[in-house]
Amino acid sequence: MRNSISSILIKNCLVGSLLLLAACGKTFTPDTLHSSGKIKVQILNNKLLTTDTDRNGNPFEFQVVELLKIFDLTSLSGKYARFYTNASNSEGKLAGNQPKAHFLKSKQGYFIPKDNFTMEIASLYFHTQNLAQLDEKVGAKDVNSLPRKIIIGTKVNQISFQDNNAIYDGEMDAIIYLPYTETELTLALNGGIFAHEYFHSLFYKYVQIKLESNPFFKDDSNSDAAITNSASKKHTLSLAVPKFEKQKYLSDEDVLKKLSVAKTAKVTSISKQNIKDYYEFLFKSFNEGIADYWGWSYTLDTNFIKHSIPEVNSFRSLELKDHNLSTPVLFSRQNLLALTLQPFTSDSEKYTSINAYSYQAGTRVALFLKELTLVVSKQRNLSTEEAKIVVMKSIVNFLKTIGTNINTMDFNQSAESLISSQDLILEFAKSFAITNMTECQLFLTSYSSDLNNLNKLSCLKNNENYELTKVTELTNNAQ
Repeated sequence: MRNSISSILIKNCLVGSLLLLAACGKTFTPDTLHSSGKIKVQILNNKLLTTDTDRNGNPFEFQVVELLKIFDLTSLSGKYARFYTNASNSEGKLAGNQPKAHFLKSKQGYFIPKDNFTMEIASLYFHTQNLAQLDEKVGAKDVNSLPRKIIIGTKVNQISFQDNNAIYDGEMDAIIYLPYTETELTLALNGGIFAHEYFHSLFYKYVQIKLESNPFFKDDSNSDAAITNSASKKHTLSLAVPKFEKQKYLSDEDVLKKLSVAKTAKVTSISKQNIKDYYEFLFKSFNEGIADYWGWSYTLDTNFIKHSIPEVNSFRSLELKDHNLSTPVLFSRQNLLALTLQPFTSDSEKYTSINAYSYQAGTRVALFLKELTLVVSKQRNLSTEEAKIVVMKSIVNFLKTIGTNINTMDFNQSAESLISSQDLILEFAKSFAITNMTECQLFLTSYSSDLNNLNKLSCLKNNENYELTKVTELTNNAQ
């Protein structure tokens, strides 16, 4: 899909000239520069579907939507979002210029962007208000402060972040859009990517901050390798940036090849740095995986990333068949260790690789959560929207629990005692009220995707719900 979705739609029926606008059957009155409150605006958005979009078709369309609690339409500032261009960060203080939006007003009373940039910030405001309202529905109302800070049109002096990317920066509590040079749908018009980045703000506040405060992960003599630096470095914003490496993407085949080479004998002793690397890999995979699930939940599009970043191809797809899977299969503890402990030529190669692997492992987490949502919808006779809320509420409770536990956890462990993806899924199950055997079997299948966990748990009905119960406990009770 080398022709841009935004190019196909926007160039043919948008925003740059009166001739194009007239050709689309619209008539206009002059700009209303000081409109505020509830504003109707036309944006490019995902089609309003209740099931997954056709991956080979065009999942976007022009829609007239309401932007709520706008203070000033010219800068598109309001209760939910504040935009910064030409941004800078000096001693932790974010500064920048407010953008200037350009609209025409139709006789029907809604505003139409006159340029692509205006379309982008109008779309971002709409997505921000939707996700802020979603926070309230899923129990995360007071986590993010409003208005959300969104930086657009500013380059960042940091490795791997030159262009064609979006970043959540925890220290500034801001979402940053880097310059886009591809010919596809721009990142800022992709609601799924915004939802992905938005979720990172929840993970950062529930989990990452707690992880950084744990004594085991605080900076020591090897500060570059510490999880606090590698997972949440301070971004320096400027208008110029040196040429850095492009984001690395790995296919399923890439990872399988690495695993075939990197598989180790049973590891009995690992260094403190190995443990830090392992947990960076594990927690980043859950961060990225749940973020991808958030993007799917918001768009119901299993390939939302591909529309803007074509090189991901099917690597980040949330279709089981694209990964030759029939059920969600999580990376095991041994898989994570093998990928973490393989020989690297430098620390830079190690962290670039672990970063790339984390997206691959995260996709497996996202696949599990997506399949769970579909099972909940079917088994409980709920709409997809209702099922999403059930799962997302449980995710928020799970993150709260993990964040609380991290404060006091001792991470200085043996290889056999390291927390695995399956252990985290088992912890998530405690936050989820399993109401039927089909749901319980899905949890059991994912837990047992680590062969070490085979036959350790069973589904047992307890009053109205089902629980994953240790087989040894069942045996003892039977006796």
